[in-house]
Amino acid sequence: MASSIATFIETDIDSYRDLAEVDDYSIENYDEAYYSEMLSMFQQLKSDSGATYLYTMKRISSEEFAYVLDAEMPDSEFFSPLGTSEVAWDELKNVYDSGIAGFSEMEYDEVWKVTMMTALAPIVDPEDGEIIGVVGVDINDDQVKSLIQQLQTTLTIGMSLFVIALSIVVYNLFESRVEALEVDYLTGLFSKRYFDKRLRLSIIDAKMKSIPLSMMMLDVDSFKTINDQFGHPAGDKVLKEIADLLKRSIRRSDVCARYGGDEFAVLLPESGWEEARMVARRIIANLEHFESRPNETTTIGLSVSIGISLWKGGVSKEEFESRADKAMYHSKEQGKNRISEYLENGSIQTL
Repeated sequence: MASSIATFIETDIDSYRDLAEVDDYSIENYDEAYYSEMLSMFQQLKSDSGATYLYTMKRISSEEFAYVLDAEMPDSEFFSPLGTSEVAWDELKNVYDSGIAGFSEMEYDEVWKVTMMTALAPIVDPEDGEIIGVVGVDINDDQVKSLIQQLQTTLTIGMSLFVIALSIVVYNLFESRVEALEVDYLTGLFSKRYFDKRLRLSIIDAKMKSIPLSMMMLDVDSFKTINDQFGHPAGDKVLKEIADLLKRSIRRSDVCARYGGDEFAVLLPESGWEEARMVARRIIANLEHFESRPNETTTIGLSVSIGISLWKGGVSKEEFESRADKAMYHSKEQGKNRISEYLENGSIQTL
């Protein structure tokens, strides 16, 4: 199980690496959406598997590790928030140093007041082989006895059937979690993970069929001020309201995602400048007549800054996104609540 979870994390290693490499989580300079999605997944895995504890850790010094993901509920006394440090034990250091999965003996834990064993598996970057962290799965003595009994019973039927059945369970469990990761937990829009996948496929489709493809990046204007003045719950409410408005403003064929923080992205298949401008103007117009209520006595207007780019042959996925992002920041520099386009000659014009 520990190895399967590590393999799953490695399928989106960039997101996990970004989360693990943060030095100070107190200033919230990390992808909160990814963190929340992974916590939800870990909680479900812990519930489904019956594990006592389930977590991942990163190394912060030769003798200290820190928690990254923890399957305990945040209000539990056993929950370890991001960055909570702990003195490393031998098995943990050995797995991290060797890159080979391992496990501890069954023993009584003085901290958790339970007799348990720990299985550990390294999280490895598939690109360069660097070890990013370790997955830990703890099970108590009763669970171990139950597993042994199940194995003994299964062995009479045949170990091959057990392996097949276990593989099916693990596959279905992770397949459901992959689907969950394709939807942003807060807004209900598609996640950046899903958007990236659709963007790659749309570029291939545009290239093969010689059809237009455009995208837009959107950023909520003065979002930090809203958070600072009214608090994060009000900020979350604004993000949900913007997401609902975007759903109503785009076409059925368009793909809208929460790109990160207060930034959104819209992919517009088979669409050139005119179609993209039409959708962008509709978004701006719909927001002009909308007011958010951060509390019972206050209403505030909302607006977004939009950047549009049009894909051309030879332009990479990253450059395509970068152009829309640059156009969006140009809209902010021009006074916000505007639409800007990144033109083929490298200039940016505001509509």
